[in-house]
Amino acid sequence: MLGQFPTADDESLIPLRWIEAAFTHDSRLTTHDSGIRRAAADIARFGNDSTVIGMRVGRTLKNMEVMHGADLMKVAGRIRRLAYEEHPESIAVDAIGLGAGVVDRLREMEVEGVESVNVGLPAHDTERFLNRRAELYWGLRERFRVGDITIPPIPETEGLAEELAAIKYRITSRGQIQLESKDEMKKRGRGSPDRADMLAMLFDSTGDWAATLPQTNPAPSAAQKLRAEMTGW
Repeated sequence: MLGQFPTADDESLIPLRWIEAAFTHDSRLTTHDSGIRRAAADIARFGNDSTVIGMRVGRTLKNMEVMHGADLMKVAGRIRRLAYEEHPESIAVDAIGLGAGVVDRLREMEVEGVESVNVGLPAHDTERFLNRRAELYWGLRERFRVGDITIPPIPETEGLAEELAAIKYRITSRGQIQLESKDEMKKRGRGSPDRADMLAMLFDSTGDWAATLPQTNPAPSAAQKLRAEMTGW
């Protein structure tokens, strides 16, 4: 009633104290970050859900845009402009339902780095996670746990802390981590966690390691050597 959320319960995915620690009140702390440049978009169209587009640099959320009732072509155009302005190395787009049309349009426009994300597919680690959604969110949870995420004081993040703190998880009979479904969340009066869904895709660390490897030229194969020797014959 007072707008204060409980710190956590036994089923909370991310304790509120971890979330609060990630929110900085000093915008100067977010202006000099460096590292992976990645964008993500959680797609909605009409109704109460929102399309949310975000950009991060390294561990820091750089910006977030929330769109209500936007048609898919407008969303695709906005992502294309973000790609042109910010030059992200990858753009994760929710490809379930309406999002598939956005992915197709972005690829038709030859936007580079588009990554189609279907959170209902099996996880990379199928022994530990029920699906890709649980795996992405657990990775986000770990970032909050170790302090490897910074969220600046921008208006668009209003409601994000509440969404993150509301997400619950359970352990299946097979010992896998499973997130509460959106239908289950709505039954207990919670809306769709659109901002949180975007953040989970945005801070997916699956490909981060590749950008840190030294750029070396691999040794030529036998076929490459032969072609080089035959040049000019």
